[in-house]
Amino acid sequence: MFRSLAFVFTVLLLSARLTAEQKRLSFPGVEEAAAPTGPFVLRYIKPASSESEHEVRIVDRSKGSSCWSYRFLRQVDALWSSDGGAVALTDWTGSNLADLIVVFPTQKCRAVSIPDALVRSLGKSVLPKDSNHMYYEATSWRTPTVLEFKVWGDSGSISPLGKFEPLPEVRKGNADR
Repeated sequence: MFRSLAFVFTVLLLSARLTAEQKRLSFPGVEEAAAPTGPFVLRYIKPASSESEHEVRIVDRSKGSSCWSYRFLRQVDALWSSDGGAVALTDWTGSNLADLIVVFPTQKCRAVSIPDALVRSLGKSVLPKDSNHMYYEATSWRTPTVLEFKVWGDSGSISPLGKFEPLPEVRKGNADR
């Protein structure tokens, strides 16, 4: 019994540490999420009354200009790297789909779609073609340049799939849907 309590306590301490260091923020819900260091902030833009899409923008506070924007329908979770050089966005697109995009504001707002990068890297999708549910979710930054994420769907969890390190593929502006 004491071994079980010690395990639970250790897990709770680890969760508290991750929460304090790596705060995941959801849009809509907060107005902005500032990078831990540096001038960048992820800012929420409320939809006009006639629109159903939400939007987030990466803004350089030192210049007052936006370098990247992303439109979404339901909810986006943001997780900044500790140095503010990257932000991982999990887009909960629907009840059967979550997409994952990593944006590098210090690299002219280069954006990488993780599902696309995995297909390019592995030569095929990590989930079966007939999957009706596909989820890619950022879980934590191990270092400022290594993102851990999980992938799951109809075939069950494939996590821990691995780590993401910056890829050479460059996509600017809005991510293709």
